Amino acid sequence: MQQTVGENMTRAKLIEAGTWLFAEHNGHEVSNRRLAAEAKVNHAMINYHFGSREGLLDAIFSHCLQKWKEIILPLLEAAETRIGGGKDALAAAVRELVDGVIAAITGKQSGRFLAVLLNDDLTTPKKYYDRLFNEVLAPFHRTASRIAAEAKGLKPEAFESLVLGQAIVAQCMTFFRGRVLLLPRLKWPDLEGDKHLLISRPLGDAIVASLGL
Repeated sequence: MQQTVGENMTRAKLIEAGTWLFAEHNGHEVSNRRLAAEAKVNHAMINYHFGSREGLLDAIFSHCLQKWKEIILPLLEAAETRIGGGKDALAAAVRELVDGVIAAITGKQSGRFLAVLLNDDLTTPKKYYDRLFNEVLAPFHRTASRIAAEAKGLKPEAFESLVLGQAIVAQCMTFFRGRVLLLPRLKWPDLEGDKHLLISRPLGDAIVASLGL
């Protein structure tokens, strides 16, 4: 049966409310009633639209995963086009990729999507982690390994390429969790606007230097 506009709006409200709450709290801290109250709908709508709480969690995770794919995959595709174009092109690819990833990690809305994807109460089930790994983390690592291989004159599947690729991914991703240390020391409330450049530029330069570019 086709859903009405109102039903679609209710479904969207619950997903949006869940995204907000699970970005800020562990799963056990967010009851169905709290989800419904945040969405301003009756809590019975969770089972009506999603079949169960697990169905709603799956929809929230899928929503955030799709949003992050829309961010990260174009960045990876752009970097891939620079591979094979020489050292200057490769260095530019690194800097642009790092800048894009750091902007996404530190952005208020995109960072919220990532927080949901990394919420232990959601990613502990293997099906969620596998999707995050296969659809976001593994593609990021493949591109980073290809960049490292090109810089070092290695094959992408070589052990050193994979290790260096992991180092690139890890150096970028660490700034998501690392905000809790960095922001208080900078005495900043957030990294909105162009503030992320203060991270991405030195980080990009450091990665470029480590690859000998």
